[in-house]
Amino acid sequence: MAASGPKDFQRLPTKLAGMGIYAHNTPPTRNLFRAHLNMIEQNKEGAGANPRVLVVDDDPDTLVFLGKLLSQIPADAVPTASCATARYAIKTLGSFDIVIADMVLPDGDGAALAAEFQRDHGCRTVIISGHDEPHDGLPEGVDLWVCKPVDLNRLKMAVVALAAK
Repeated sequence: MAASGPKDFQRLPTKLAGMGIYAHNTPPTRNLFRAHLNMIEQNKEGAGANPRVLVVDDDPDTLVFLGKLLSQIPADAVPTASCATARYAIKTLGSFDIVIADMVLPDGDGAALAAEFQRDHGCRTVIISGHDEPHDGLPEGVDLWVCKPVDLNRLKMAVVALAAK
């Protein structure tokens, strides 16, 4: 496939749970990918009827799983695999209604990322973690803590409720 743009940038279209993905091979990171959804591109300011959800998880299976779940709500979802790609998504696609992030990411802390996005962009936040909810309460900027394995009904109801706020 021919590269588009600078010679160190290659766009590789693929599909992930009904969401269009463009993989970027951009040195020095070489692991960035950006979701590109026509619906989201047209509704950067949240003008659509569906909630806009940014999903941040480094496990591809989890991204597919959450993409399928969010498509049932329905929600417009953008999958990202790291803090860097999540920041890039917000910068290029605009704000999201909800951010769902894994607690442990390859380049940072999901709760800190969620708090940053809530503070800077006013979105609601959900943390998915293999650890129990902290005993002293949720971290600042986190609206919901969901333990793995994820209870599908709880997450689905939470996204609907958070989107309505």
